[in-house]
Amino acid sequence: MCNIIILGAGAKVNQTCDIYNLWGDISQFYETPHSVGEEKRGIPVIDTILDTDDIPVVHCMVGYCRDKRRLVESFTEDAKRNNIKFKWGKLSHISAIFTHPKSIGEDTIIRPLSIICSNVILGDHVDVGNLSNIGHDSVIGNYSVISGGVAMSGSVNLGKGVFLGQGVSIKPGIRIGDGAVIGTGAVVVKDIPPNMVVAGNPAKTNVKFKKVPHW
Repeated sequence: MCNIIILGAGAKVNQTCDIYNLWGDISQFYETPHSVGEEKRGIPVIDTILDTDDIPVVHCMVGYCRDKRRLVESFTEDAKRNNIKFKWGKLSHISAIFTHPKSIGEDTIIRPLSIICSNVILGDHVDVGNLSNIGHDSVIGNYSVISGGVAMSGSVNLGKGVFLGQGVSIKPGIRIGDGAVIGTGAVVVKDIPPNMVVAGNPAKTNVKFKKVPHW
């Protein structure tokens, strides 16, 4: 039986832990500052690491890229400060298809019916949604979140902390800068600068869009 620590306590947790049947192995939820003092299915949500006899496996289950990075950094600093050893886990659903990706980073979540094609590089703390296709030779930066039904062509490069909404389509060879947000159903046909919010077909920015902080 594993000792699992989950970073985060939001909607992603219920969805992910149900899919991968993790509830029996979770010892603690770690969150700062949201939801501290609450419980998830009887397991406390805390803002510090409880000491443990064995080395816990840690998964970050957060849907917002900047919160994902914040929690990972806070937890890592907390563990170092308290001299607690841990290891990052990886979750890959049995229905996902892999055709010889080049590398898959720490704390990745590969959800049901997704396809990771040849020579793909997935960074650390990446979340790939249901029914998404990561085209050959693509590079996915750390902390990126790819929602369900994304169709990514070959040789696409996502920077760090990129969020792709549901059903996004990206043409071959596109580069998307750090911290960019691509809205649901967008079709990306040209490079997107860092920290931009775009949507539509073709994807473009709009003065009405909420700004995101710099990555």
